[in-house]
Amino acid sequence: MIHNKTISVPAMERIVHDFTTCDVCNVKIETGTYDVAEVIVSKKVGVSYPEMTDTKETEFDLCVKCFDKHVLGHLKSIGVLPRVSEQFY
Repeated sequence: MIHNKTISVPAMERIVHDFTTCDVCNVKIETGTYDVAEVIVSKKVGVSYPEMTDTKETEFDLCVKCFDKHVLGHLKSIGVLPRVSEQFY
């Protein structure tokens, strides 16, 4: 025979993404509009086999202004030219 009892379960809490700020200037990086202004600066190193993957990823959260001012400016100053492409569909 199964015996049941009623117990109190506290409300569940979970962590969800709220917003992101620039690591350089601490300004909130706006998302959710039709305009796209996204910066992705990351490095992934490790191994990837068909049965498993073991990688370590390093990421920076940057606004477009800080990317242009600090990262793009520095890379151009040492002779690195970006690959620029446009997408329209």
